[in-house]
Amino acid sequence: MLLALDSGERWPYFADVDTTGVAGEPQTIFIRPMRRLRTGTRDVVAVRGLRDKNGEEIPASPLFRALRDE
Repeated sequence: MLLALDSGERWPYFADVDTTGVAGEPQTIFIRPMRRLRTGTRDVVAVRGLRDKNGEEIPASPLFRALRDE
């Protein structure tokens, strides 16, 4: 999810995985907005449903949980 922090407006985007990565190393995921983000604003990217290499769900960090559940 990509949204403008000030308004909560959702922005269209697509995500893709860096194909130049090395097997066994962490993968980079590119979040690409489908229209230009506004200058001088803050935007938020939220990613859900992440799983590790064993298929286990990756829990939110304590810091993120505190911000999310505020």
